[in-house]
Amino acid sequence: MKRLSVLLGLFLLLTVFSGCGGQESKPMAPAAVPAKPIIQNENLPSTPQSDISGVNISNFAFDPAEVTIQAGKSVKWTNEDSAPHTIKSDTFESPNLSNGQSYMHQFTEKGTYDYSCSIHPSMKGKIIVE
Repeated sequence: MKRLSVLLGLFLLLTVFSGCGGQESKPMAPAAVPAKPIIQNENLPSTPQSDISGVNISNFAFDPAEVTIQAGKSVKWTNEDSAPHTIKSDTFESPNLSNGQSYMHQFTEKGTYDYSCSIHPSMKGKIIVE
């Protein structure tokens, strides 16, 4: 009787554990990594480097926070943080920018353009177009 109980218990354990393995695990595919930084230029004509002002995004801040340019010039933001960021204004918005990615916008009309990061709204900047 004791032997039958032990055999029945072993049978139940084998039955329970046999359902846990069944499938072979497959290796995970590596995450897609962009080959090089993406520059979003909104289909603008080629802009000479002298017509581009740069803003770095680092330590959850825009540097410089304020840029003054002439109408027709462009601003290029480059994300140097490990976190994603965006550039959002009332008149333009970038996609999410990962580390090393850039976004460029040409300013054709005079005015003041306040912007922020839509992911981190405390990050603010300003473009003054003369």
